[in-house]
Amino acid sequence: MTRKTTTRRLVDADRIAFQEPEILIVDSDPVSRAELRALISPVARVIEVGSSEEALQIATTRDLAAILIDVDLPDCDGFQTVTRLRLDAHGKNVPVLFLSYEVPEWFCEKRGYELGALGYLRKPVDESALHAKLDVLLTLYRRGVELRRKTEEAEVKDIYMGVLGHDLRTPLSAILMTARNMLTQSKLSDRDRNSVSRMARSAERMAALIRDILDYTRNQSHGGLPILPRPGDMGEICAVIIDELKLLHPDRVVALHRTGNLKGSWDQERVEQVLSNLLSNALTHGRGNIQIEVEGVEHAVFVRVHNNGDTIPKEELPLLFEPFRRAGPNRVGLGLGLYIVRQIMRAHDGAVDVTSTDAAGTTFTTRWPR
Repeated sequence: MTRKTTTRRLVDADRIAFQEPEILIVDSDPVSRAELRALISPVARVIEVGSSEEALQIATTRDLAAILIDVDLPDCDGFQTVTRLRLDAHGKNVPVLFLSYEVPEWFCEKRGYELGALGYLRKPVDESALHAKLDVLLTLYRRGVELRRKTEEAEVKDIYMGVLGHDLRTPLSAILMTARNMLTQSKLSDRDRNSVSRMARSAERMAALIRDILDYTRNQSHGGLPILPRPGDMGEICAVIIDELKLLHPDRVVALHRTGNLKGSWDQERVEQVLSNLLSNALTHGRGNIQIEVEGVEHAVFVRVHNNGDTIPKEELPLLFEPFRRAGPNRVGLGLGLYIVRQIMRAHDGAVDVTSTDAAGTTFTTRWPR
């Protein structure tokens, strides 16, 4: 989708938000139409027609808040008209109120409810009864408009974020791939290797920030992160992530310990994202060696990331996984990494927890149901 199309959709969303509600009056009697128009026009825009065909032409092409239709139309009665309207996708859910002088109320209501109508009014229409029903209909209409506006805005936001992610991640991937390839070459001097490592770490942080922003937006818009589970070995997944991070942090030791059955079914890209976020935190905030323990139990696999370093203050622990929270003295990044970790764990029906003390250090524990 082009940026021009995206902008047009945003304009359409604004137009929907400020659209004045329209109510269609369908009545062959001009005097009756005039009376209804006088009652309705203070609260909504009125469109009035005198025949079934005119009503169907308008109702199937406009976004109406409600239709007030006389049962006794000359060309096709109101029940038949609404029956035809309900066959059209645009008119399928338009709220309808039936009007009549002579049709018995019980008959009109029974037929009307069968057609999904919201009620019946006897002519001449009582002003208070009409306004009471219109209040409900207009409230429903405005809520629907607001919901559509929010949906449009969310879709536009997703498109903008998708464009941003694509435009930035592509050159970053090229930079990171080049840096990693250079780090595997033995001919680099120590000074050049340190420079390339810094470049690679910076590109990795930028890529992680973009990924976190996109995931945050997707989670807010759609109420959760999508996952695609497939069989895998948690120990092997951890080993791959550790090898990648060791390349960027050659001066740090990351030790991996595996016990038990580590096989299960998870979204492996999301698992890698969780481990990468937790390990990056440990490397940034911790000192000395990093310990990764992968333990298989009966129904789940636990992954624990442990580091020594500054203790996370006790009062910050309950808020650590909230968006835009950054714990500890080295407050870097957007504060979305741990929030995304928790959302990924929830998507897997798992959990994440943290303990941090002066004596034992800091440990993040994730539980992955098999």
